[in-house]
Amino acid sequence: MIVETVRKVLEQLDSSGSEADASGWGSALGSRFPELEEEYRKLIDPKRDPIDYSGTVTQAAYFHRYVAGHALLTCEVLKRVRALVGRPLFARSELRVSSLGGGPATELLGLLQYICEVGDEGVRKIQYRIFDKEAGWQHPAELLCSSVESEVAVELEFRQLDVTNVSECSKVDVSGDDLVILGFFISEVCVLPQSNDILSNIGGILSRMGASANLLYIDSDAYSFYSFMNRCAGRVRKLAQLVEVQDKIGADNIEMDGIFLEYLEEFGYGLKLSGKVVAKYFEKT
Repeated sequence: MIVETVRKVLEQLDSSGSEADASGWGSALGSRFPELEEEYRKLIDPKRDPIDYSGTVTQAAYFHRYVAGHALLTCEVLKRVRALVGRPLFARSELRVSSLGGGPATELLGLLQYICEVGDEGVRKIQYRIFDKEAGWQHPAELLCSSVESEVAVELEFRQLDVTNVSECSKVDVSGDDLVILGFFISEVCVLPQSNDILSNIGGILSRMGASANLLYIDSDAYSFYSFMNRCAGRVRKLAQLVEVQDKIGADNIEMDGIFLEYLEEFGYGLKLSGKVVAKYFEKT
């Protein structure tokens, strides 16, 4: 499910980009891959500029390099959480899920894969809300939802949200959610100059979670990232951490063919399918 969905979305992004700029598309992609990797290496630098995901070039590079791996990580983490808590994770057949900084719905893809693999969660529909500052992610997220083949129905809603803005964050209502996700998002914002406002705003959003709701955090294994998450969680009353996973997780048996192989041969970058991560699973009591 994951790899095939990513392939379909990447093909559509590639087609759109090459049609818009036939002569410059390949050159732009070739430059964007190393630039994006360098920008991720600088995430802990408070003087860096936020990463700009608005262009189709960046979105295509991101989809090719990172989306499948992050979705697979999400699926694997949820399976580990379930094994450790010893029960199904969801009590309702219709879930409401919010993803802060959710970009192109990567974690939704991992969640759908998890539900498919375990087989007995009983989830039939997901109302999935993405809150992200970058409005340009809405189209790829919609492409992903229309491309995925799943027995679980998905209703997608995309809302722009600047987590540095107190007024915007105060209007985010997660009180009816079953699950809130912070997937590879804290790393993007935790060292920005407005980090104190971000800490307060995310903590405020999480404080509005209802009883029995869960919070899933996944990010790269860096102290700056997970310590910031701990501080966010520490602002929320009755939020208990049930599981923590700190491990290198990945899949090495994905066949690189089609557009993935074309990108690898032309640009020298394949799918990044493994990484050392820290994941935390919380429950509001």
